[in-house]
Amino acid sequence: MIEIVTFRLRAGVDASTFVEVLTRVQTAYYYHQPGFVRQTFGRDDDTWLILTTWASADAATAAHAARATLRGDVSADMETIAAFIEDSRTQRFVGVD
Repeated sequence: MIEIVTFRLRAGVDASTFVEVLTRVQTAYYYHQPGFVRQTFGRDDDTWLILTTWASADAATAAHAARATLRGDVSADMETIAAFIEDSRTQRFVGVD
C-alpha cells in the first residue's frame, strides 16, 4: 500500500526547517510503526510530495490512529508540520500488486 500526500507550505515557512521537523518525525515515529516500509519526500517548485509505503492498508490505518495518542516531542513536531502546511493538502492510498 502506498500513501501519497501532496501539499504546499504556507507562505513564510522555511523549507529547510520543514525538512528538519519532518525528518525528526520519520525517525521518531514512522520508523517504529508496525508495517511501515519506507517514506520519502521531495518537492517540485512549491508542491511537496510524501510517499509512504506500508505493508498493508491495516498498517497504515493503525499508524494514523496511533498518532492521536502521541505526547511529547513527536506530538509537538506533528503539530508543527500541520501548521506549516496549507489547507490544500491531498491524501490518497494506492494498492500495490
